[in-house]
Amino acid sequence: EETFRTTRKVRKTIEELGQAGSFDPRENKKK
Repeated sequence: EETFRTTRKVRKTIEELGQAGSFDPRENKKK
């Protein structure tokens, strides 16, 4: 349960970073 909660928190952070533009999947398509 501890690991599961941490994983969800990390994934949520990644989604927030993606919305902020820190992680843009479109950058990979440019290459």
